[in-house]
Amino acid sequence: MAEQLRPGRRGVIVGGGFLGTETAWTALALGCEVTLVNRAATPLAVLGDHVGSLVGERLRAAGAALLTGRTVRAVHQQDGLPEAGRLTVLLNDGTRLPADAVLGAIGSVPATDWLASTGLDLSDGVRCDAGGRAAPGVYACGDVASWYHPRHGGHLRLEHRMHAGEQARVVAANLLGGTEVLNSVPFFWTDQGPHKIVVHGLLTPGSDFKPLEVDPERDRFTGVYRLDGRPVAVLAWNSPEEALRLRRELLTDPRSADAPTPAAPAEPAAGMPVPQ
Repeated sequence: MAEQLRPGRRGVIVGGGFLGTETAWTALALGCEVTLVNRAATPLAVLGDHVGSLVGERLRAAGAALLTGRTVRAVHQQDGLPEAGRLTVLLNDGTRLPADAVLGAIGSVPATDWLASTGLDLSDGVRCDAGGRAAPGVYACGDVASWYHPRHGGHLRLEHRMHAGEQARVVAANLLGGTEVLNSVPFFWTDQGPHKIVVHGLLTPGSDFKPLEVDPERDRFTGVYRLDGRPVAVLAWNSPEEALRLRRELLTDPRSADAPTPAAPAEPAAGMPVPQ
């Protein structure tokens, strides 16, 4: 990508999630013309309309063109032309975007076909217990791993670096004979150009975001996500120190999904398959 993102080049980014928006900011800083095409109405739709709209406003102010509610029908490459202008991105509404480089950042699905004959549970990745075991002697970490999470009473597959690191720590301990479980609060951050967004908790579909402390002079605010009145996650915009305080409050709120609960045993469930 460093080879492609040069000053004056036209980049089209397909997908307004974390990877797409972070790359858009980087391309703008390198002097590229950036168009972001996003299926949802706002970038970072997982963060809700309030935060997503704000990210969109800041990207536009920095010079990016945002085309929301659109999808890509095709990308055409014309041979025989100079390097610049070889690509044309065709959108579902008929819009044609000339491009020197195109990045597809539309998400991923776990690549587990190679495990199909092992007897492992491959529903939404590799299904594991709270200690990372997919089967006796078999562990999985990272984006592909769906671990049982005691705090939430179900399996979670989270595609965040911090989560993968915590999983690896638990697996390493258990490979050495331990009985650890992953019982931490999910956590991630994203740098959107000059803006840092920090989230603790689980962003649950259907939850409502409400801003708490707002400091427009320093471009800072915090907020909480609630589902049926119950806090499920907290967010801090340009105030990471406040995120830690909100995380503590999330842990101590008895209505929170992240309030302390007994940890499920890390032993494999009865009947867990042994891979062949």
